[in-house]
Amino acid sequence: MSLDIAQMNRIHELEKEIDQATADLKAIKERRTELVTELPEFAVLTEAQAAVKEAAVRLKLAIQDDRELGRLAVERGEVAYLLHDLKEQHSHSLIAYTQDTGRATYSKIRPGGTGTSNYRPSCPAQVSGYSTRPSSRSASTSE
Repeated sequence: MSLDIAQMNRIHELEKEIDQATADLKAIKERRTELVTELPEFAVLTEAQAAVKEAAVRLKLAIQDDRELGRLAVERGEVAYLLHDLKEQHSHSLIAYTQDTGRATYSKIRPGGTGTSNYRPSCPAQVSGYSTRPSSRSASTSE
């Protein structure tokens, strides 16, 4: 029983020491913050940050007011939409090709018309109906 009381007393002493150390640490942090904010370099930094924020606001307004940048933003959106649409059509074409032929690769004409290279869809296993085995149609034509 006396062991329990001794342990409880030690725990309470440690809790008091922890509380005092926490208060000391907080006071040290606050004093450091005060000293840093009193430095002339801190004032210069604060002014520079305010100037940067002001310049950023002016730049944002200038970008919004610039007709050429507005035109480019619209053009960028249109081209991005077109690219997305083309990629979707390409993907559907690859799926149809794979399902129709049973092959996961096709020969693609290189830019400039200088021969072909094999192209494999990025993930043919996700294509519905895809099989690693040749279809009966391609097996009969390869003989």
